[in-house]
Amino acid sequence: MAKIELSQKDKDIVWVLETGDFADLGIYFIKPHHPLRWVNSANFGAVGCSIGYAIGAKMAYPEKEVWMICGDGSCGYTLMDYDTLMRHNLNIVTVVGNDGRWGEVCRKQIAIFGTDYSCTLEFTKYEEVVKPFGGIGYYVDETNGSNLVDILKSASTQSREHSVLVNVLIGLTDLRTGDL
Repeated sequence: MAKIELSQKDKDIVWVLETGDFADLGIYFIKPHHPLRWVNSANFGAVGCSIGYAIGAKMAYPEKEVWMICGDGSCGYTLMDYDTLMRHNLNIVTVVGNDGRWGEVCRKQIAIFGTDYSCTLEFTKYEEVVKPFGGIGYYVDETNGSNLVDILKSASTQSREHSVLVNVLIGLTDLRTGDL
């Protein structure tokens, strides 16, 4: 998350954060540099609402970069709206934190029921799903993670002409353990 902020330091970006573990980390690391540049569903939106917020932000600020931050669970809800983005030339950057599970739900379920039943996900190649709509996709794992800042800068540049999705494999975290 800190690398996302570092890669875009001092840029006038509209940040859209989904609900859930990965996006919630953005609250600690991403600092908007101008007023009216932060949309966070927090507990007021359902999983998958951020794409609608991103579409609205891009329509309200067509000259600004719009970055949507979400986890892999919520990304599965929003991918088909890349069709809407591309048909209406609403180019955004999406960063997906992919840990292969419904992290927030999993942690609570284990604490209460002792199992993570139905909480694991595949490490889906979300970056491939956007390509048929005309989007650009990046996959980041341990083999190219040291290039993440450069990849994010490229995504920023390419978002002038295309929507870009950066699928970042991340490790598990217990950062919010006890937050039931």
